[in-house]
Amino acid sequence: MHPLACTYRLQLRPDAFPFSAAESIVDYLAALGVSHAYLSPVLTAVKGSLHGYDVTDPTTVSADLGGEGALRSLAHAASSRRMGLIADIVPNHLGVGHPEQNAWWWDVLLYGRDSAHAHFFDIDWDAGLSLPVLDTADDLDNLAIDESGDEPLLALRAMRFPIRPGTLPGTPLEVHDRQAYRLVEWRTAPSTYRRFLTVNELAALRQEDPDVFDETHRVIGKLISEGVIDGVRVDHPDGLADPAQYFAWLRELVGSGWIVAEKVLGEHEPLDRTWPIDGTTGYEALSRICGVFVDPSGESALTAAAAHTASIESLKRAIVAKSLSGEIDRLARCIAPEPSTELRLAIIEAAVAMPVGRADTAPNEGILARTLGRFEGPEFDALVEGLARGGEVLSRFGQLCVSIGAKAVEDRFLYQDTRLISLNEVGSDPAKFGFSPAELHLANADRARHWPRSMTTLSTHDTKRGEDVRARISVLSQVPGRWAEEVARWENSTPSPDPAIGQFLWQTLFGIWPLSGLPDADRVHKYVEKAIRENATRTSWNAVDFEFEALIHEWIDRVMLGPTADSITAFVVEIAPHAWANSLGQKVLQLCGPGVPDVYQGTELWEDSLVDPDNRRLVNYAKRRALLEGLDAVDVPPPVDGTGAAKLWVTSRCLRLRQERPESFVDGGYWPVYASGPAAQHVIGFARGATEPDVVALATRFTARSIGWGSTRLNLPAGAWIDRITGTEHTGPIDAAAVLSRYPVAILVRD
Repeated sequence: MHPLACTYRLQLRPDAFPFSAAESIVDYLAALGVSHAYLSPVLTAVKGSLHGYDVTDPTTVSADLGGEGALRSLAHAASSRRMGLIADIVPNHLGVGHPEQNAWWWDVLLYGRDSAHAHFFDIDWDAGLSLPVLDTADDLDNLAIDESGDEPLLALRAMRFPIRPGTLPGTPLEVHDRQAYRLVEWRTAPSTYRRFLTVNELAALRQEDPDVFDETHRVIGKLISEGVIDGVRVDHPDGLADPAQYFAWLRELVGSGWIVAEKVLGEHEPLDRTWPIDGTTGYEALSRICGVFVDPSGESALTAAAAHTASIESLKRAIVAKSLSGEIDRLARCIAPEPSTELRLAIIEAAVAMPVGRADTAPNEGILARTLGRFEGPEFDALVEGLARGGEVLSRFGQLCVSIGAKAVEDRFLYQDTRLISLNEVGSDPAKFGFSPAELHLANADRARHWPRSMTTLSTHDTKRGEDVRARISVLSQVPGRWAEEVARWENSTPSPDPAIGQFLWQTLFGIWPLSGLPDADRVHKYVEKAIRENATRTSWNAVDFEFEALIHEWIDRVMLGPTADSITAFVVEIAPHAWANSLGQKVLQLCGPGVPDVYQGTELWEDSLVDPDNRRLVNYAKRRALLEGLDAVDVPPPVDGTGAAKLWVTSRCLRLRQERPESFVDGGYWPVYASGPAAQHVIGFARGATEPDVVALATRFTARSIGWGSTRLNLPAGAWIDRITGTEHTGPIDAAAVLSRYPVAILVRD
């Protein structure tokens, strides 16, 4: 395995960024200082998939991306540059939205329980296999039999479904009724197969079955054993019946390779140390690193100005009622053969009350007792008895809680809460207004001791907004009064159709607004449509209010094409230096902190990405390559300005330092560094080193408030220190202004 220092996330796309395109930038990634290219899923997915998480054949490398030969060529090119590959794997589900592309699912539709692959999928056979594809029940009248191919198929518009041999002739409806599946309404019918959260097109796999594990991991195991990839990122392990058993099998398969899991931890939830993995994908690190740049002095004003938001508990109840009734019914039948309505209601009450997704992990021991101990009645007694037995009841309860929490928080609350939307991020608690330096230092010290190879991140393909957008919005915590004045002026000039949604979208527009010109209108409108449907207070995916959506889109156009645009631009230009300071600060804290940092594609320059699919846009690597070569040619730090060159300079210097002194970072020590004097709160920093400090990372906070360094001094460890950002030498306790006036960050290396 290649030495692990830093990963760089690449979003593969069959239309524009296959394996060969990734190979073409290996030299750039090596020059940047990256040790591993971290690839989005590489196995065969739905034709044309732009993300790859809808895998249809886990036994083959995607031909659309170039096939196994092209992947091996990429690995060879990376290895020649002393780099390795990390692959994203998707054990929880397969894509079934186009059943003809998934041979296992097609066979299940053909033969039902008699299929050789029936045990691969988590299907409630007692309730029958339902496919939620109908717009209304009357859609069945539109069924036809398509005999244009080698085999007759049931046809519904562009969709095709198999016909079991021996079930013809007959009318389309008669033939449908003879199949092992039933076509049902997608909005209202309960799901009879477990899904990825509530996504009907992603059917869950039973990885608790050794046969399923072996077959779905055969190719990945081969690629690891042959040195093509050095490790894996595991997508959504909380959806599995038994994550601990899964990771035990995976560790046996991967050997000493790197394993990180997309485990979204609760605010006070530690990662299970009994899992044989290297750590998480870093959402908890993101929350704390970005949180130290949120100014606590702005909390009361922003809280008072925020629109009323529904409680997470009420959102959980709504999700259960609308989307998870099938899961409730199945869990109830695991507890009692003929469950009562009261038992179903008890399950809902218990699941809504759970503060974490999975109670069946070692760190969460006792949480069921603390949470459910206050409920009484025979129906709760039955639930408790089932949970106490463990097994299927406990695992399905955990899977249910994960789905409820993810949908209620990530897909509702984070789009409804308007206090400060840079807090509204996966793995974060918007109720917590940022983090103190002490919280960051102690969390970092824990990571350095217990999870030194855990991934850290600032942006992912799942974040609600990119790191630089988040950094700019966080500046509003420093100027809440000014922000209130600006929004009042904009609302007076161009009033939003809904005040609460307006508060959310004003912050979004501020976060992505360019220093000159206008945002890309198409991107903005696509994001707005997704945001207001996820918000679900005025329109939703299941019940689109086209009239309200038209009002929102018209409002966006008026904002962008009217006088308000000039006002937004002026405010953005004023705030930009403070946003850049936040961006550079959080980047230095991530790249120099404990763990293995990941750089999401393109984020070595300023970037304005929003939620997917916006954050999967193509990256201009020619621009980045040329800019890096230019910076290296003159070896002079660029100004901190709108070009983003300063971020590329800082990123490359941090990553190269990690390669130069690996013992100081992964598995290295961690020591907080403090300032003293009147502006001490404006500095946050720490030291790293193998046995004693030899690298110091410093960042400036709250620059929108007048700093006035005055007599503020930095208490550096003894020795001579060279700043890798500016080239300046420093010795002993020095004035903070001498270190942080030219750049808002510093990376000091012991000479």
